[in-house]
Amino acid sequence: MGFSETTDGRVSNIFNLSLVNKTFEDKNYYLKLAPSNQSKGVSILIIQEDSLLNSNSEKKKVFIIYKDKKTINQNETPLDIEVYIDDKYLKIFQLKFLAPST
Repeated sequence: MGFSETTDGRVSNIFNLSLVNKTFEDKNYYLKLAPSNQSKGVSILIIQEDSLLNSNSEKKKVFIIYKDKKTINQNETPLDIEVYIDDKYLKIFQLKFLAPST
């Protein structure tokens, strides 16, 4: 995993996500960046954004996290992402955002 620098002054990382619905009902989901000091200047873009997770199925998604260069002060920044199913908090996972050395 690496990073890319954009022309508009941001750094981006690409991540893969796998969601599994083991129930017999379709579920809606979304991701949300957990608020923290590290999340300043950060945004999430989910590729092919649809929010439906069909019953008894797995969905693989790609998402991109962007961070403003001016808010980067280290080359690895931990970020917490919250997962919500049917508007109810499910869990939080942590990832590392990579950036150029400061």
